[in-house]
Amino acid sequence: MKKIERILAVIVLLLENDVITTSELAEKFDVSKRTVFRDIQTIENAGFPISSSYGRNGGISLIDSFKLRSLSFTEVEKKLILDCLVINEKIIGETIEPSVLKEKVQLLANVSLEDQSLSLGSPTVHRPAIEHHIYAINKQIRQAMNQKLKAVITYIDGQGEQTTRTVEPHELGLFNGSWFLRAYCEKRQAFRFFKVTRIRSFFLTSEKFNLRIDDKIDLTPSKEFQIKLEFKKVMLGKLYDYYLYDELQIFEDKIRVHFSSSSIEETATYLLRFHGNVVVLEPDELKQEYTRIVQKINNSLNDDI
Repeated sequence: MKKIERILAVIVLLLENDVITTSELAEKFDVSKRTVFRDIQTIENAGFPISSSYGRNGGISLIDSFKLRSLSFTEVEKKLILDCLVINEKIIGETIEPSVLKEKVQLLANVSLEDQSLSLGSPTVHRPAIEHHIYAINKQIRQAMNQKLKAVITYIDGQGEQTTRTVEPHELGLFNGSWFLRAYCEKRQAFRFFKVTRIRSFFLTSEKFNLRIDDKIDLTPSKEFQIKLEFKKVMLGKLYDYYLYDELQIFEDKIRVHFSSSSIEETATYLLRFHGNVVVLEPDELKQEYTRIVQKINNSLNDDI
């Protein structure tokens, strides 16, 4: 080991340990005590305050105040932590631990919330009233995960069927504007994803569980559809809200959009926001699904007249 590598290793050991003896250092690096003393002298000359003590529990150490400074955060780092805590609160709702930590960091960094450089509105696609419901459920889910407690949930699946299940919450995730709980379901004897908006009740039990290792399923579907759309030129401003520049072909009187999507159903529903000012060019599956949705809406309106 080169001298510089050994000296850096000694500094790390001094930061990690309250006291360490020269004999321990000599044995660890397979050098003489004389070499250790020379290394300590080099470290001192570099500005590290070394303290020596004698006796049964004696040895060398870095003074505590220096360790504190070494492990302290810079003002920029404190600001970044505070920004992250504010965003965390916006995403998952206010909870006790992050709120207390936020107050501590504010005091340490000597900044107020008015000084924040990052902000976040709604993190999901849901209305504020629905988000309040999500926050309440997510708070219980996080408690269950932190304490590793099983929970009994009432859940409405995609077919509208209601079931009651005992689950072991493992992970909470935000995907495409919706919250999902990944949990081991005792009913199915396997891991399942549960959309939080469809969890109608969540009750903690007193029964503990151990974390399970599973082949984690990605929520992102593997199949991608190539979507081609056509819009009138006047839609350009709105299109930049949803598409990248490289996904647009701008002509004199029209705009064509080419992008990929993993869901025909979601894409067709999403196209309704353009109020009929869109022509589906490809694929045929999207043309059919979009036509079906529009016809269903028209039939519903005609039935009400």
